[in-house]
Amino acid sequence: MESQKVWLPDPTQGYVLGFIKDIGYDGEATIIPLDKKQPITCLLDNVYFAEEYDDKDVDDNCESSTLET
Repeated sequence: MESQKVWLPDPTQGYVLGFIKDIGYDGEATIIPLDKKQPITCLLDNVYFAEEYDDKDVDDNCESSTLET
């Protein structure tokens, strides 16, 4: 699970993407955000796993689109 990409809560941006660096025995994880060099420690329950591959060739199922009628 270490080095897994995750979304972690951020007070200004909502969520930011980062990598798990370390998981503690107390349920806390040390995460390094992609846009910052400073590690952040938060509860593992507050992070969400991100897609493993950035270069997928399929549409995002969350993407908004118009329905044809």
